[in-house]
Amino acid sequence: MGVCGWTACPRLVDHLRTVGENGPSFFVGNLAAVVEKLDEWNTQLPFVKPFYAVKCNDNKTLLALLAGKGLGFDCASQKEMQQILQCAVDPEDIIFASPQKAENHILYAHEQRIQKTVVDSEEELRKLARLAPSMKVFLRLQADDPTARVRLSKKYGMSFQEAIKLLAIARDLSVSIVGICFHVGSAASNPAAYFDAIAMCRQVLDFNNSLASRHAITAIDVGGGFTAANFRRVAQAIRSAKAKYFGEVNGMQWMAEPGRFIASEAFSLVCRVTGIRSRPNASSPSNKVHNAEIFVNDGIYQNFLNALVEGEKSIPTPVLLHCNGNSDRSVPRDGCVYTIWGQTCCSADKIKTACSLCYRVEEGDWLCFPSMGAYTQVTASGFNGFSAVTPIIWIPSAQRPGA
Repeated sequence: MGVCGWTACPRLVDHLRTVGENGPSFFVGNLAAVVEKLDEWNTQLPFVKPFYAVKCNDNKTLLALLAGKGLGFDCASQKEMQQILQCAVDPEDIIFASPQKAENHILYAHEQRIQKTVVDSEEELRKLARLAPSMKVFLRLQADDPTARVRLSKKYGMSFQEAIKLLAIARDLSVSIVGICFHVGSAASNPAAYFDAIAMCRQVLDFNNSLASRHAITAIDVGGGFTAANFRRVAQAIRSAKAKYFGEVNGMQWMAEPGRFIASEAFSLVCRVTGIRSRPNASSPSNKVHNAEIFVNDGIYQNFLNALVEGEKSIPTPVLLHCNGNSDRSVPRDGCVYTIWGQTCCSADKIKTACSLCYRVEEGDWLCFPSMGAYTQVTASGFNGFSAVTPIIWIPSAQRPGA
């Protein structure tokens, strides 16, 4: 990557010539990045089987690769279970991991011999006992990293006291509790949250083992929250907690539900600048800083919903994609500051505020947002008449968008 951008690889240059200057935004996919993440996972957490969170990115090519690598899959709906079964995945390698499930989705899982599922309430446990009593249940504990981008504990999970109560109720209902699980939050940053949650898993296991009629709990699912930035620190916390709280426990299966850690860096999103609006810069009257607003052919209703859900800081800073070699741009001494807007008429369709770039953007430029493989295409809608489908250009394993 140069100072002011990337020179597009030949595959992208060919694509841009084909679509012309009015082409839609598109993803650049690189499966080699996925394989790199799987290798890192196997190095850092060799005892933990990943069950990929399908909701993160359900691209068929990606799912086929992961199925071929022997991963399990975390599904949250009937459609996701159907997608994974179409990849010829063994139902034993699927967990229906939504704590709250529609009846018809439970019945579908049961019909397809998908046995593993999750509950965090007595009501859901009784629903399973009525509809599919043979399913194998994980108790979802409440775990929380307050610094996570999305704090799932606000919606799901139960306390230790609630969990031990469900152990007895499940025995009365003849429902088998086979595992304990938790999720500290999406894109977590505090490894201690995993350590503490694993400690609570051991407390639940010990209480279960003290019962005269105990459940055969043989699995711990440490959930998701993994990112490229936090993974090695989190993996260390998981290894340490396992050694401290489960060191003498034999035969325990360890699972996790990574999503963005696997998919994020494998996809970049390339958007075209469709318009520019200059703004006076009151703080820099000498024009040392260039201030403007730019509009791109994507937005929060397509692939940038994370700007709302996780905050604008979660959106990577874009890089200028040079299609005809590096170009000289007149850049103010103190750089350029932009507000980046999406393409719909909604005033909330803002991607990034005060985005500092080292180059001056021009209408017709292509901007490449790296690490856009997680919770992007899966949340797209057709609002305002724009397409909910974004094309994907796959590049050879040795190349990257700016290689």
